Amino acid sequence: MERKTLAILIMALAGLVSGCIYPYDVELESKGNMFVIEGDINIGSVSQFSLSYAMSLKDFSYAVSPVSTLWVEGEDGTVYHTREPERSRGPFTVDLSDAPDNCRYRLVVQNHDNDRKYLSQWSEVHLPPVVDSISYSISADKKDPRSKVMDMFLSFHSDSGEKYF
Repeated sequence: MERKTLAILIMALAGLVSGCIYPYDVELESKGNMFVIEGDINIGSVSQFSLSYAMSLKDFSYAVSPVSTLWVEGEDGTVYHTREPERSRGPFTVDLSDAPDNCRYRLVVQNHDNDRKYLSQWSEVHLPPVVDSISYSISADKKDPRSKVMDMFLSFHSDSGEKYF
């Protein structure tokens, strides 16, 4: 065996041997019906939301979606209703294509199963960065000289001061 291959084999075996050494016990008991809301408020497009209840790992019965009413509120007082009728089981669709991006928004859900109202925090709109340039380079693959590799480079900036995208 080649020295490099032997070294890789030894490192792989060491990784397998030193893997998970402590058992992880999963909590299987349910702590009640936890209400789960999934989705994102997408200003300038259609947003989709789904509602459900979390269940324990022991209970693999069919999860029923709660009967709810859902809408998105703008801090300016504008309300964006779902396309679905009131007191629906979802999934829910909200058209925010005409919503302005200079306002804060929140999601409001009225759960009719438990007569509770859930409100998210007000969130500002995060605008996508401005793309300055796109370029690429093509070079020979180091592993296989017969193949080529293409690297893409994207340069952009944010007018709103965002640092991470």
